[in-house]
Amino acid sequence: MGMFKIRSTDDDDFEIAEDEIRIDLAEDDDYYYIYADVPGKSTSDIKMKFKGDKLSIRLAAEDPEANPIANKSCIIQERIHDEVERLIAFDDPVDKKKTDARLEDGVLIVSIKKINPDFDDDDDLIIIK
Repeated sequence: MGMFKIRSTDDDDFEIAEDEIRIDLAEDDDYYYIYADVPGKSTSDIKMKFKGDKLSIRLAAEDPEANPIANKSCIIQERIHDEVERLIAFDDPVDKKKTDARLEDGVLIVSIKKINPDFDDDDDLIIIK
């Protein structure tokens, strides 16, 4: 297994490397939208969770026996074979409980609800007895 890599979108010198998960990050007034390229991966190969205020997308390492070039002399290797993680930071606070994800044609599609800090939400209100 190769080296485990972790990168965050809020790094000052952020530059995507060839062996990192490529994403598009978009937003509207209510949601953030992430479109991540994960070709050849199934839902069991992808782990997503929040680490503090950042979203972690982790892809499992490819099974060496499933790698078609494992026993060949490689001339060019651009596909991701090792475990890799991408951390995504957001400018606005998000509601971690209102996150939806689906996998379509090699693209992981994630929507995350933004929290309006000016909105008074009684759902989180603590009743004092």
